Amino acid sequence: MAKKASLAATNPYLQNPKKRAQMVRTSVITSTKIEGVDFSKRRSPKLPLNG
Repeated sequence: MAKKASLAATNPYLQNPKKRAQMVRTSVITSTKIEGVDFSKRRSPKLPLNG
């Protein structure tokens, strides 16, 4: 069985590091909102995910 390429290598939306960091931040913020955690975008620069 051949090794599959990583999602970051095959997904054009993830190939741009700046855009990828922004999308991951957005995903974290929206996921925490769904879970009921108040984690607003104004606090996102404190995340280690900033790019």
